[in-house]
Amino acid sequence: MNSRLKKGVVFSLFVITAISLVMLSYQIKTEFKEEIKAETFVNRAELINQFIDNFEKDLSRTLKLSTKSSFESAYNYMKSTGYLGSNFDLRMKELILFGTILGTPQATSEDKTIYSWLEGINLIANQLNINISLDEISIYLTQKDAWTINITMTTNVSISDNLGQLKWNYTLIKNTMLDISNEGLPDPVYYIESVGTMENLIKKTNYSTFWYNLSGSINVDYLTNHVTNQFYHNNSNAPSFIMRYKGDLSSNEYGIESFVNIVSGSAVCTNSVTGDCSVCTTDYQFFSEGCSSPKQIENMEPRFKIDNSDTENYNLDDIEI
Repeated sequence: MNSRLKKGVVFSLFVITAISLVMLSYQIKTEFKEEIKAETFVNRAELINQFIDNFEKDLSRTLKLSTKSSFESAYNYMKSTGYLGSNFDLRMKELILFGTILGTPQATSEDKTIYSWLEGINLIANQLNINISLDEISIYLTQKDAWTINITMTTNVSISDNLGQLKWNYTLIKNTMLDISNEGLPDPVYYIESVGTMENLIKKTNYSTFWYNLSGSINVDYLTNHVTNQFYHNNSNAPSFIMRYKGDLSSNEYGIESFVNIVSGSAVCTNSVTGDCSVCTTDYQFFSEGCSSPKQIENMEPRFKIDNSDTENYNLDDIEI
């Protein structure tokens, strides 16, 4: 096994199952006799079918892990090249399959790719006298909702029995989901729009209420914590997670947004589209397009501003100034 496989291919339950199948295969071969060839053939077909079932289940797990690491690799690549733009699908497919961008290996994707996984699977399969290959692979990433990426992989699967007895050829469509709400994936908008001076990891907010009335006084501690931690909240006026990697900051029904942390100091305002603190604090507006009607919030740091059209999304209508 080469050094790459030693580092990172994790097969989980698949390995245990496959080893059991190797032992079963050995038993079948040692007990093989002329008068029970037909029964042995059936047993071997069932053995390989069980192998295929576990192969497909483990592919779902690997596809999810590879996609996560590919977003991390894409982010590191974009630090020097900018947004992926219209090349998003091509770049992500290459990362998920090979761990490369334009043929150049990306460190965070090493040994977490579909083909490195397949190489390791074949090491086990060969002990069963089986060979597995995948070709004509397509991979598409779409938003299922604000916090979930739908991963669809379509491929032609060829599984051959090296004994020349059995062969499978079929088209496999595999769908799995990646929950981005707490994976800590990086948001390229912060780094690219601030020219490398700011970064932020995407974490879904813990708050559904952002202020409350405390003995007749407006308390905005929840909003302040949400802002200082730069948590994300879904908003159909904001760009989606995938759109952020493309550099498309227009609105989307699965949009997510954070507030730039201006509570801790005014220095970050030099990164705003206006170069000062007059702009709305919502990330895509702060960095790119500004806002038409900025509103301050009672008892919040005066530098914090939110567009009038978004106060309802945070239930701040009653305490806007």
